[in-house]
Amino acid sequence: MIEKKTSVIIDKTKGYKLNNYHIVDVIDDLLVYYENYNFGLLSLNSKNGDPSLITKPIYKKFKQYKYGQIVARVNGEDVLLDSTGKVLLKMDQIEIIRKDLYKITSDNDIYLVNETFSIITRKPYSRIDFINDDRAITSTREGRGVISSDGTELIPNKYDGIEACDYGYLVTICKSFKSRAGYYTKYINGLISKEGKTLIEPKYEKLVVIDDKTALIWKKDKWILIDYKGKKLKKLNLLFKEIGQFEGKYAIAKMEMGSCLIDKQFNIKSEIANYIISGDTHYKMIYDTTHNNLIAKDTLEESKSYADIRPFTKQGIAMVHDLPSGFKLINKDYKEIYHAGHNLRQINIKDNLIVTLKAIQKIENSISIPAIWLSGIIEIEGREILKPIQIDNQILIVNAEQVVIDDYLFNIDELKVIYQLNICYNNSNLIKDFESEEQLKEYEQKFEKLVIPYLNNKEKQIDNHIKKWGKVKEKQLTKTFLNADRLMKGSE
Repeated sequence: MIEKKTSVIIDKTKGYKLNNYHIVDVIDDLLVYYENYNFGLLSLNSKNGDPSLITKPIYKKFKQYKYGQIVARVNGEDVLLDSTGKVLLKMDQIEIIRKDLYKITSDNDIYLVNETFSIITRKPYSRIDFINDDRAITSTREGRGVISSDGTELIPNKYDGIEACDYGYLVTICKSFKSRAGYYTKYINGLISKEGKTLIEPKYEKLVVIDDKTALIWKKDKWILIDYKGKKLKKLNLLFKEIGQFEGKYAIAKMEMGSCLIDKQFNIKSEIANYIISGDTHYKMIYDTTHNNLIAKDTLEESKSYADIRPFTKQGIAMVHDLPSGFKLINKDYKEIYHAGHNLRQINIKDNLIVTLKAIQKIENSISIPAIWLSGIIEIEGREILKPIQIDNQILIVNAEQVVIDDYLFNIDELKVIYQLNICYNNSNLIKDFESEEQLKEYEQKFEKLVIPYLNNKEKQIDNHIKKWGKVKEKQLTKTFLNADRLMKGSE
C-alpha cells in the first residue's frame, strides 16, 4: 500500500519563472545566477517586473555586497562593481568597510582607500581588523597598533597584543626580566584610551578594568584595587584565581571548583559552574556550559537548560537543541518561537523572515542513502508561512515580500494562501492510499488538472480571510474541499 504524501504542494504557476536562470543566492536585493561554472547578477527592480541582467556569468564568486556596491572575484583578483555592473576598482583583495572607505590588498600589503580610491593610511600593514566603522587594530612586523578610519595612527605598532574593552584598549607587551638564573620573559598589560592616551602604564601581569577610574591588578598572589595612576586603593581578599574583563555589569571569575559571575563590587552573583561568553559582536550572552543555560549579561536571567545552544544572530535569534523534542528557535528573551524537530540543520534570516533547512537521513538494508532536504519559511515572530517542503535548492529570501523557490519568484502573501490551502488539503478526504505508483501518479495528474484550477478560483476568498484574521479556519473551507473531492470522484 502506497500512502499519499501529506506534504505541502507548491503550485509553481503561482510563481514567476525567472527566464530559465538558475538562482543560487541572493545578495541584498540582487539575485545570483549560475551558468557555465560561473556566476552573474540579476536585478528585480526593472519597470516591467522582469529580472534585468546586471552582469554576465563571468565571475567565480561574489564576496560582498554593501552600500549598493559588489566585490566579485575573477581571474585571480577582486573587482569592485557598482549596482549597474560597472567596474570601479581592481585589486588583489577588496573589502567594503563603509560607503566611503575600503580595505585593499596589493602584494600582501594592506591599505585603506577613500571614495576616490586614494590611499589614506600612512604605511602598509599586514593586517587591519576593524572593531567598528571608525577604529581598527593593525599589525606590522613591529607589533600591533590602532588607527582611525581616516588613517590616523592612534596607537603605534609596538605592542604584542591589543584588545578593545569598554574603556579603551588593553595592550600587552612581552618583556624580558633578569634574575639570578638568567633572563626570562613575561607578558605585562596596560590600558590606553580610545583617543590613544596612556591611562594605565603597561606593567601589570594581570589587569582587569573596573570602570573609568579603577582597575584590579594581581600582585604577590593578591588582587589589589588601584586607580589609573597606579595608586593602591585597597587590598582585596578574593578567592578568584582569574577574572575576565567585564561584559556589561558582570565578569567571569575562575575558582578552584569552577567559575562564577561577579559584579563590579566583586560579589558572587551565580552558582559555581563553567561559563563562557557566547555569540559575536551582534549579540553577546554568557553561557553556562555545565547546565547548558544562556544567561543575560545585564540581568542574569537564565534560559531553560538545553543540550546545545548555537550563537545568537544579529536579529537576536538562536537555535537550541532540546533532547526530548529536538531543535527550537528562541529569541533574546529566551521565548521559544518555533519548534523545528530533530532534523534541523541550519537557519538563514533576512528582514523579518527565517528559512529553515532540514535533512532527513534514511537507512535501507543497512545502507545509508542520500539525505532528503526540506526547507520552510517562518516569520521572525514564529508564525509559519510555509511548512518544510522537499525542493531542489534551498529557499532564498529576496526581501520581506519575496522569496525564490527552485528558480521561481513567489510573493509571501501568495505563499500564505498556498499554506492555508495545504493545511486544509492534508486534513481532507483528498488524502488516500494507492495500490501502486501508477495509481498515485494518475491521481496527482487529475488533481493538478481538476482541483488546482478550482482551488485557485477560491484564492480571493482565502486571501481575504488571511488579511482579515491572519489565517483561515479549516471549517471555513470544508465546503471547498468537499467540492474538490467530488470533482476527483466524478472523474473516476
